[in-house]
Amino acid sequence: MSFVLALFPILLSILLLVWLKLSSRLTLFFAWLSAVLIAMFFWNMNVLELSAWTVLGGLKAIDIILIISGAILLLNVLKHSGGMRAIEKSLMAISVDARVQALLIGWFFVSFMEGAAGFGVPAALAAPLLVSAGFAPLAAVAFALICNGTATAFGAAGTPMLTELSIVAGQVDGGAVVALTAGIHAVVGLIVPLVGMFVLLKMQKIDNFKRRFIEIIPFTLVAAAAFVVPYLTLALIFGVELPSIVGAVVGLLVVVLITKKGWLVPKRHLTLELQAEIKTKNIHPKKMGTLRAWLPYLMIVVILVLTRLPFWDLGSWLKGVGFAWTDILGVAGAGHTIAPLWSPGVWFIVVAVITIFLHGVRSRGVGEILKNTGKQVWGAAVALVFGVALTQVMINSGGEETLSMVGAIAMGLSQALGPVYLAISPVLGILGAFVSGSNTVANMLFTPSQFASATALGLPTTLILALQCVGGSFGNIVAINNVVAASATVGLTGQEGRVIKTNFIPLLIFTVLIVVVSLVIYQFLR
Repeated sequence: MSFVLALFPILLSILLLVWLKLSSRLTLFFAWLSAVLIAMFFWNMNVLELSAWTVLGGLKAIDIILIISGAILLLNVLKHSGGMRAIEKSLMAISVDARVQALLIGWFFVSFMEGAAGFGVPAALAAPLLVSAGFAPLAAVAFALICNGTATAFGAAGTPMLTELSIVAGQVDGGAVVALTAGIHAVVGLIVPLVGMFVLLKMQKIDNFKRRFIEIIPFTLVAAAAFVVPYLTLALIFGVELPSIVGAVVGLLVVVLITKKGWLVPKRHLTLELQAEIKTKNIHPKKMGTLRAWLPYLMIVVILVLTRLPFWDLGSWLKGVGFAWTDILGVAGAGHTIAPLWSPGVWFIVVAVITIFLHGVRSRGVGEILKNTGKQVWGAAVALVFGVALTQVMINSGGEETLSMVGAIAMGLSQALGPVYLAISPVLGILGAFVSGSNTVANMLFTPSQFASATALGLPTTLILALQCVGGSFGNIVAINNVVAASATVGLTGQEGRVIKTNFIPLLIFTVLIVVVSLVIYQFLR
């Protein structure tokens, strides 16, 4: 009975998102409300305790909201100033081969934008670019979403991983979770653009499809390695903020060099009939140089690297500038520290303000940028507040002699799925991302029960948490919200089901490979 009651808020969120198609903010509000009522009447929590853990959830959500706000603000500044158009053109001018262009846009640009912004932005930006290069809308959306899978765990300057680690702070080795997540992604990531390229060319109905695909395999594999090698290295050295952003930049530079040298580029170029110019609202008509357009993101990379270098105590000083609230509302253990200067989101905002002057955005444009950013952030912010509050209520609903709601879920899952839980773990991450459209929200929903299940079954908690985040990352390639957003940018509204159906087989392939890699890792961790 306790298992069913504890699982109810999660099942309710799936029902409201998938079947009733409510927004994520309404869904997570009702899920939080149901958790509060269940915790009050069946877990005997009082109003003060429920209020304290809800407030704590809101405080934790602020860290994530700052990152989202800063990333989207900078993106909107670039879109308004014309910087984003210059970035797009700089990528497409590197090669005349449509397959190379597809990798530059779908693999590197998407991965970079995932690292810098995330939350559905990358595929929505890349799909129109791919269409402008000559690819069919359905093929473009499917490819952009597939390529988005690897970078998502460290998307939005590491938000999904930061969220997961904050939920289990002090209970696991966070560095080990990051290393395992990056390691699994690096192995699977070697075939992600290859599978995506197969789907892209197949959906495009290219003449001599097999030959055209075989021709590009060596270049695609090198492109995959050019991203995942620095991606893994950065995760091991610096942590969660830089792998996707800097890994994509390093990989892009390597592939541009290879392309300019003509190495591995097919001798027979694939050229497609160009589509209509990309229609982008609120773009400043003045032309902009490539360096000037990329400068804001280069500034962010430099700032994040300098503030996270382990060679000096700058990071420790930044973390120390903030304020703490301990024993919220008098409830022991309910406490949180906010360190704004350590948040990547604050530096995104600083760079966005600098970019307004650097790119000559007029005051009228600033107002429009702020208005659009507010609209985009509002829904996500509300959803995150209730999503984090939901997890805090579920985690802290128990006592010394009573299993929490999360513990009850874990106990039920471990008893029912014990022998195959290692294979089920990434599927839960995929499910969370599918219904919520966010790896971050998926981690909020399932990290507590994943951790508790791993503990109950005697499985390595670091591996299970890594599988949760990796699964949530790949779940984004079929996530309803992401599919809808990307499809809308290329006129595929109403055909989202075709995109999900197209990407289901690639998702299945990635899931099988994730499980195989996890089984190998498990043998070393036993």
